[in-house]
Amino acid sequence: MDLIEKSAHIKDLVEQMNLNPLGDETKIFKAVVDLSEDLATDVKKLNAKCSENGEIIDELDESLARVEDIVYGCERANCGCCGDEESASYKALCPNCENVIYLDDDMIATSDVVCSNCGEELSFSLKDDM
Repeated sequence: MDLIEKSAHIKDLVEQMNLNPLGDETKIFKAVVDLSEDLATDVKKLNAKCSENGEIIDELDESLARVEDIVYGCERANCGCCGDEESASYKALCPNCENVIYLDDDMIATSDVVCSNCGEELSFSLKDDM
């Protein structure tokens, strides 16, 4: 039973008491029942608004993740999986989307580089020209 149903139940109980319509206790009971109905309605509205705000927060979080992907070049901010220009030994283009990817020796050795732009799995091998 939710708050509105509980409030309605209390109102029914008060009405079944056969109180003197002009008595002070009747006025108090009716005021408490009215207050109970108003509070239950307000709580229901607040719960609906909280749910709506939760959905908006989730949408904003997804949007922020997309912005981080653009700014940091990866879905995981500062993860190091995509490399950066200062620490890179190599620069490569993704064959799928032509995104520039900066690589170091460790990234090439593990061969699990994923393009931050399109998600394409890339593999690299260094050939010795000697």
